[in-house]
Parts: sequence; C-alpha cells; structure tokens
Amino acid sequence: MKTYLLTSPHFTGEIELRFNENGHLIKYDNRAELTEKQFAYMLFRIPVNIDSLSVLTDGNQSKLTEVKIELTFDMFWDKYDYKMGKKARVMKLWEALTETDKQAAMKGIVKYDMYLAGHTKMEKAYPETYLSQRRWENDFR
Repeated sequence: MKTYLLTSPHFTGEIELRFNENGHLIKYDNRAELTEKQFAYMLFRIPVNIDSLSVLTDGNQSKLTEVKIELTFDMFWDKYDYKMGKKARVMKLWEALTETDKQAAMKGIVKYDMYLAGHTKMEKAYPETYLSQRRWENDFR
C-alpha cells in the first residue's frame, strides 16, 4: 500500500491518495481548500491507478510526496486480535521482519481470518506461531 500527499502553492491544505498493493486507488481524502474550478479540475483528474499519478504534477507547481507508513508491532497485535502467548517474544519476531514481510504478514491476517471462519473446528494460531512459521505465506482457500 502506498500513500501520497498532493500539495500546491495554489491551494491550502493537502489531498491524500492511497493505493493498494495492486496500484489501484482505494482512498481519496480532500483536506484542501479548493475553489470550485480547482475542485472540478481535481475531480476530473483523480488518478485511478498509481501509474497515472504524474497527471497531477505535470506542467504545474504541485508537489506529490510519498508518505512512508511504518507498520508497528501494536498495529500487528491489534489486527491479529488473538492475544495469547508471550507478547515479548512476538514483538521480537515482529521487529526481525523486513518491511516487506511486515506488510505481507498484515495483509495475510485478513485471508487467514477468512479461512478460519470457514473452518470452524480449527483454532487460530498464537501470534508467535503465525510469525515464526510465516503463516501468511500459506495458500488459504
């Protein structure tokens, strides 16, 4: 997932654009004070995929900045939502992951939870097991 902020000397505030891992727009948040003309311009040119971002900055003074979102242990702990085992050991495993693995692990939680919902006799793995066995890499069908 990638997030960008659009700023310009022609308006105050910023516009947030968030794209999923496939490069498709999933969030547009206008936190800028735009004139009616500027709003119509933006509405017509909102990029639906990450490859068309340049349309917002070509030929003008607008600036597009990528926002790095750090995935914290607390974000994982809350999303996994099965607070069993030794939290300190889970935290150590989380911190040892690369940023790419952290993103994949977070994304995998949704698939894992959906899989478990269809397999009611299976118990959810402890968070330590999920991370140490890289369960997000399993093919949950």
